Amino acid sequence: MNKQLRKAINNGFDRRKLVTYLRNNIGIPAEAGMIPAGLAGYDSSLVKGYTYQPEIAKKIIQDLKQKNGGSLPAITLLSNDNYSDRCNFIASQLSNLGLEIIVEILQPSLLREQMSNEQAPFFWGTWIADYPDAESYLTMFYGKNGAPPNYTRFHNDEYDRLYEQSLVETNEEKKLEMYMMMDRIIIEEAPCVPLFYDEVLHFIQKRVKNWNTNNLNLLELKEVKLMD
Repeated sequence: MNKQLRKAINNGFDRRKLVTYLRNNIGIPAEAGMIPAGLAGYDSSLVKGYTYQPEIAKKIIQDLKQKNGGSLPAITLLSNDNYSDRCNFIASQLSNLGLEIIVEILQPSLLREQMSNEQAPFFWGTWIADYPDAESYLTMFYGKNGAPPNYTRFHNDEYDRLYEQSLVETNEEKKLEMYMMMDRIIIEEAPCVPLFYDEVLHFIQKRVKNWNTNNLNLLELKEVKLMD
């Protein structure tokens, strides 16, 4: 998919409405790159992602249509049924700007197979970190990785250099700066469309004390007490 078209998609729908109406306001709109809120390396003041900019998206789409003889082919967005409402929301907003998105629903196993075999140019995907480090997200775009985790087949020499350097960097401050530099490359090259950073709600009885959450949402009960 054309880089400018990817940027149009990123600018062309309202992440805040998606979270508010289709996620019951659970989650944070992904307006600061791939590193999610809650992990070191996330800083929305230093890493600026995409926000809802319909006029920018519309201008890109119009320019691409002019270069393509007045029209653009429809784009197919693959998803499983669990996320069809969100995909249709995005498709509807982009349709209002002149870009036709066709949502195609597949069985989860078939979708994963197509993603792994480079048969899914545009698809809905989710990612959960295996460990509380931004590297678990940044590894998805390392050019020497296949799928999984690099389902987009993204490759960028500067990104790969920074990624490899970050793996051996022992200074935490320098490592976090490399993480943010990689995140900025992802934003500029737009190999994906960040949607929202997930959140989890816990309902705790008043008798439960010392309950703490963590970045991976693991259940840790060593310090938890039940008071009378």
